[in-house]
This record gives sequence, structure tokens and C-alpha cells, in this order.
Amino acid sequence: VIFFLGNSLITPKITSVTENLIEDIVQGNLKSKEKIIDFEFNQLNSFILDSEKIIDNSLLKEDQNLKEKLQFTSDLAASNTNITNSFVCFLNDSKIDDIIFSGSSTKVYKHTIIDFVNTIEIAEGALFIDDIVKEKDSVFNRKILLKKLSDNRTIITGYDINLISFWKYFSENYKGEGGYAVVTNSEGVCLLHPETKFIGVKLNSFFKNVDIEDVLQKKETTNDYYTPNNSNNIKIKTTSSFLGLEVLRYYNTVKVGESSLIVIVSFPVDIYLKESIVNIKRYFSWISMLAFVTFIKKKKG
Repeated sequence: VIFFLGNSLITPKITSVTENLIEDIVQGNLKSKEKIIDFEFNQLNSFILDSEKIIDNSLLKEDQNLKEKLQFTSDLAASNTNITNSFVCFLNDSKIDDIIFSGSSTKVYKHTIIDFVNTIEIAEGALFIDDIVKEKDSVFNRKILLKKLSDNRTIITGYDINLISFWKYFSENYKGEGGYAVVTNSEGVCLLHPETKFIGVKLNSFFKNVDIEDVLQKKETTNDYYTPNNSNNIKIKTTSSFLGLEVLRYYNTVKVGESSLIVIVSFPVDIYLKESIVNIKRYFSWISMLAFVTFIKKKKG
């Protein structure tokens, strides 16, 4: 009687301790995924930031090789296997003075950019455009920088990130166990998902019980960069349509350039929590029963 009574009292403690241990494992896995996503998306965004630095530095010292440097950065961006198109354009009094496309740029991209340049209203200072574009079976994250100079010239440069190609690269290089990651922009449009049909689509189902603005406000600022704050993650329990299982879903943000991306990571409850608790209870019961049987035999002896 004492044995079974003790077992019933200890079991809830085992459940509590196991839940805490699993939560620590999940948080470590979550942090790892956030760092990977932060690194990869900032790498893809680095070319647009490098172009802005080149323009700013050239203005300070009247660099005559500005065009060559920007073209080199544009070609360097296009050399990335996940970047399909890139260009550099120079306007003089709002008219195209020169426009240079990378060798990999498609005809559709060239016509689209020329139309964009001819119709855009040029404002003072710098303007970043970060948009999602769909073309047939492809989805692109189009990044463009516009910089108006003091002498009425304007420089426009940018490139397209092929999100389907990036998904293939990401899934092949990061095959970590436990949970799957989804990334959206600040409007909830999908940039990364294990099912490619959702890339470029607004993921309303992920934001039924969680408000996008609440997620965007859950961040910690350090030296003008957002760093994931796992202690303040938004966490819900829901059913994943992708896995068909009950999952613990975590929402957080990472800072990429001037934008905030939303990172959503889902962990199956049965695998990470229920199965672990059941296994630990089983092992404890075996050990307890063995100790009980040993004690009874000694008593009989």
C-alpha cells in the first residue's frame, strides 16, 4: 500500500520535472533555429546594405569609380545561387542615364524594372523597397534601394531573391531534428515553409489566435538590432495542418535590414512531451517495482 501510494505521489512530480526539461530542450532548439534564420536572411540582405555603404562613402570622397563598385556588388549578388536578377540604374533629373543588368536577369525582370524606374516618384534621402513578387511557378523577394543625391542624380539598385531556390538550399543544409520553422514578413506573407505552395501566400491560419502586432512588439532592442528574447516568446498549443498533430507553436522576430521577420517554430506535443513523460514514468515504475520485489524477497528471507 505504501509503495503504490508513494508511486502515485511521485508521478506528478516526474511529470512536472519532465515538462521543465523538455521546455529547456525546446528553447535551445528554438534559439538555434532563430540564429540560423537570422544569419541566412541577413546574408541575403547584405548586398543591398553594401550598396548603400558604397554610395555613402563615395559621396564623402567624390569617388569616380562609384558605378564600377555598384556594378561589382550587383554582379556579386547575382552570383549567389539564391539570387536570380540584379540591376544598377543611374538617373539624371529623373531620366535614365544608364541602367546595367546582371547577366542572369530575365527579360520580364528588365521590363519590370525599367517600367518601375520610369514611374517611381523620387523622394529625398534613401528609400528601401522590400516586396514579394510571384511569376508563374516562382516567388521572389524583391529588394530595391533608391538614393537621391544632392546634385539631382538618383541611384537605384536591387535584386530578386528566389524564395523557392532558397527553400531548397535551407532544407538541404539545415536538417535539424525537432520542430519545423516558418518565416513570414511583417505582414504575414510566407518567405519560408516546408510546403512550398505556401511561400508567397499570406498565412492567415498562423495568425488566427495570435495577432501579428503582438508578435512584432515582443522583441528586445540592443544597439539598434533586434535579438530574440526567448523568455518573451508567444507560445500557443494548436493543431498543425502540415503535421496533422497537436503542436506547441512559438512566435518570435528577427531583424533583417530595415524589416522585422516573424519566425514561427512548431514542436509536436506527442513527440516532445507526452512520449517523454510516458517513457520516464515507465522506467520509474520498473525501477520501483524491482526495488519492491527485492525488498519483499529480503523480508521473506
